[in-house]
Amino acid sequence: MFKVEKNVAIPATAWAMKAKYPFAKMAVGDSFFVPVEPQTRLSFDRARARICSACYSFCKGGYSDKFTIRKIEHEGGFRVWRIA
Repeated sequence: MFKVEKNVAIPATAWAMKAKYPFAKMAVGDSFFVPVEPQTRLSFDRARARICSACYSFCKGGYSDKFTIRKIEHEGGFRVWRIA
């Protein structure tokens, strides 16, 4: 009824294909910058919450990586570092 096939590659998960932030590609010490629109300063809080949520979801998915986030006021956004 069903044909058994060998050596068929497993496609990447939907999360990995749609990932907004490059957590999976980062090595310890790497960082990326997330700009925040200057017109809406309220978005600093929202941006931080979204980044934190994305970090949590990524790590909850079986990864033991650790990240830290810092607000970079003079650049107008946040920088995310992988620390472990």
